[in-house]
Amino acid sequence: ARPGSMVLSHQMDVQLSVLKDSPYAIKNDTRLHFHHDTHEMVCKCVILGKDTLEPGETGYAQLRFQEDVAVKNGDHYVVRFFSPLV
Repeated sequence: ARPGSMVLSHQMDVQLSVLKDSPYAIKNDTRLHFHHDTHEMVCKCVILGKDTLEPGETGYAQLRFQEDVAVKNGDHYVVRFFSPLV
């Protein structure tokens, strides 16, 4: 990446779309797996302006991480529901 194009942060504001065929809604404080490039992290999702994003909805959220993540404006990412390994 070009020097200065990446930002390190413990949180990021995102636009989040829930697939319309998702079996679950995303509720405030839901733990999610965050996939960005080759990196995967667990994050907490804080939905902005409402309590839940239902399947098929798009809204704004803040993703909060335990460690810094390096991102740049316009990067694409995927989140999926958290389910611990048994």
